[in-house]
Amino acid sequence: MASGSTTAGEETGYDFVGEISGWVEAYIECPHLHHLNGVTQSLPQFDALCSVCKNPNENWLCLCCHEVFCSRFINGHMLAHFKDANHPLAAGFRDLSVWCFECDHYLDAQVISQLRPIFEALHLMKFGDPAPPRADIFFFVR
Repeated sequence: MASGSTTAGEETGYDFVGEISGWVEAYIECPHLHHLNGVTQSLPQFDALCSVCKNPNENWLCLCCHEVFCSRFINGHMLAHFKDANHPLAAGFRDLSVWCFECDHYLDAQVISQLRPIFEALHLMKFGDPAPPRADIFFFVR
């Protein structure tokens, strides 16, 4: 590095590549995994409608009871289901992300051993191919 130059982190004050764009590191632990229903044989299809409003867009799968509900950005039925049934774990059909409503955070379904089988089943169902192995690559700017 040339004399007098700075790294991206020094210029912006950010520590992680992607932090500027809102990238969030998912939790690798969650105390609410005991709610998980790990059965993967009877999952609904990705075109399943919200079980309340029948909306086909941006639906989430409750990982506790396997019901499908729309996101908080549609009619909020997944959030309402969490509040009514105390089912904190959900997987988004759009990007296969897993959210814990109790932790109020994304969970790394590729790393958390209890979530990996459901992630693999959803990935296979959505893409027709097995999920790739997870590569742990983190870029820190020093």
